[in-house]
Amino acid sequence: MLGKPVRWIEDRREHLFPQRRSVISTGPLSLRSMPMPRSRLRGTLLHDHGAYTARGLTVPQGAIASMSLAYVVPAFRMDVEVALTNKVPVTPVRGAGQPQGVFVMERLLDRAAKAVNIGRDDIRLRNLVSAQAMPYKKDFLTRGGIPIVLDTGNYPACQADALASGWTDFPRQSKGGADAK
Repeated sequence: MLGKPVRWIEDRREHLFPQRRSVISTGPLSLRSMPMPRSRLRGTLLHDHGAYTARGLTVPQGAIASMSLAYVVPAFRMDVEVALTNKVPVTPVRGAGQPQGVFVMERLLDRAAKAVNIGRDDIRLRNLVSAQAMPYKKDFLTRGGIPIVLDTGNYPACQADALASGWTDFPRQSKGGADAK
C-alpha cells in the first residue's frame, strides 16, 4: 500500500505479551416474532488465532457454544473462520471464548430491542430459557463431543435480581452513558 518496504520493531514486552482474544462477528438476528420461537441467528465469527495453533480451536468453539446459551434460539448457524497472524498464539484461559460469544449475543439483543421498540431487559426476559424448560438441551456439543444440556437454573429470576439491584440505572452511571454527566 505504501509502495516501499516497512520496518517493524517491537520490544521484548510487546513480543511476549499475550494476545487478547480478537474476534469479529458479522450476521443478522432475524426476528419473526416475539419471543423468538422462529428467530434465526446466523453469521460468521472471524477469530485471530495468532501465529500458530498451540492448543486447538478451544477459544472460537467456546465463543460459538456460549453465544446463545441462556436464550431460546431455535435456528442458529455461525461459520467460524480462523486467521493465523503474526501475533502471539491464542491459548485457552478461564472461560475460553465465552466472553466474546456472550458479548455478541447481548449486543444483538440490544439492537433487536431497539428495532422492535421494547426494553433491553424485556427482550431478554422474553427469550431466556425458563426454569420450567429445564433440563434444556442445546443443539451444540462441547469440544469433547458431549451434548450441552442446561440442567438447572432460573434465568428469569436471576435477571429480576439483577434489575432489583439497580441494573436499569447502569447507563446513567456508566462513563459515557447516554445520561452520564
